[in-house]
Amino acid sequence: MSPLVQRTRAVSARRTDPTDQHWTMLMFESLSGGVLAVGIGLVAVLVVVGVYLLIVWPLTTRTATRPIPTARTPPDRLSNMSMVQC
Repeated sequence: MSPLVQRTRAVSARRTDPTDQHWTMLMFESLSGGVLAVGIGLVAVLVVVGVYLLIVWPLTTRTATRPIPTARTPPDRLSNMSMVQC
């Protein structure tokens, strides 16, 4: 071939690393992971508080509001005990 027709080969663009991520993508992934962790923690706290309110709280408040009859309780107080509301 003559030098007039000869063409130089196009240099292919250097390929970027497929594992390289843009900083905005890394920031978004970090923030979403943090929000997910906070959400899971909040759900765990709500479950623990809910179990406490459903199981432990009623057990502690009923005994505090209802007097326990004893041998020394006067008879007039025993008749009023049936009217005590929980």
